[in-house]
Amino acid sequence: MAVHFKTGALHPNTPHLFADLVELFVLISPNTPKAFYKSNIATLIKQGEIHTEELDEVLEYEQEAENHADVSDRLSQQADDIWSQIEYRENAFQDFYPFKVESNCLKLKDDDFSDAQKLYVLMLTCSRLRSFDRESGVRQYWAKSFTNLSKEAMVGLTPIGSDVKIFDANSDDRRNYYGTNLRQALVKLGEDLSVINILEDECNKEPSSGDGGLDIVAIYNFKDNAVASHAIFGQCGAQETEWPKKTLEATPEVFSHLFQFQVYPSAVMFTPVCYRNSDGSWVRNKETNKVLLLDRYRILNLINQESIANIVTNDWFTKFFETFEQITEIER
Repeated sequence: MAVHFKTGALHPNTPHLFADLVELFVLISPNTPKAFYKSNIATLIKQGEIHTEELDEVLEYEQEAENHADVSDRLSQQADDIWSQIEYRENAFQDFYPFKVESNCLKLKDDDFSDAQKLYVLMLTCSRLRSFDRESGVRQYWAKSFTNLSKEAMVGLTPIGSDVKIFDANSDDRRNYYGTNLRQALVKLGEDLSVINILEDECNKEPSSGDGGLDIVAIYNFKDNAVASHAIFGQCGAQETEWPKKTLEATPEVFSHLFQFQVYPSAVMFTPVCYRNSDGSWVRNKETNKVLLLDRYRILNLINQESIANIVTNDWFTKFFETFEQITEIER
């Protein structure tokens, strides 16, 4: 199966997104050694298509620029900001990072990826799914793989003995434990949460398919017949820029018409995007309102080091890497 990669529209004013593109160029480059130079950033911006989200800002600046030197200075500043993001990642991700920065050039550390680096490759790929063709079907499968990886990260947030399951409608956990009918799955979920009351009439008003906005659930049940369990609701967004719209989908208030909670579960949002400025701060704090944001950095640091070897040998992960290695065409 051939997998095609297309650069698509660029985000030159958003370093954490543009840095993903630079890293992907290194990963899938047909050249040996695989590398990308800082000096190529300005050329890529000038020759590429600007994303509609940033086009007005770019056009406004170009209209206000007094001369060619002003435009050149802006390109230089954009390149500096993007490169600072890359240098931050090299320092922050450590053993997970499959790249190295040498003399304003980004290269692969080694020809073969370590197990930890393979996890980074998965999340990097899922951060820019739009660059991979729909026809191959990889977008859907890779997004599902990210959900599987997020489940492993959820384990790192829970006490020993917690039950972590994927509630997404297409998951094995859903089919084998909750059942495919959403109405019945919600009732089972309420029982596991030890809520005061399950409003079954409202559950039956939900569609029979889907997941109700809940992708992952972690529950520590005290098994003492008392009300309330320790629980976390998780939502996954393998999307470059659209994931912030999903941050509130798995907040417990959304389910308050279905369950009478004694204690609300916590809410987390998983995104493969490295949602960081070059100093490690969030790009915008707004996206963390009412939810614990788990981006690429936090997800990797939640996964138990002893679990990494098991993760990369799972069928879902080996299939991801098999398809990733079948990228045969690059269009810039």
